[in-house]
Amino acid sequence: GQYLFKNKPPDGKTPPNSFYRALYPKIIQDIE
Repeated sequence: GQYLFKNKPPDGKTPPNSFYRALYPKIIQDIE
């Protein structure tokens, strides 16, 4: 959860869930 919040856009708005779903594979790679 915090990992996603750290990477929210500079405008401070929370992108739609689809945005996070699209990035999820990349996020997993970054963690591993």
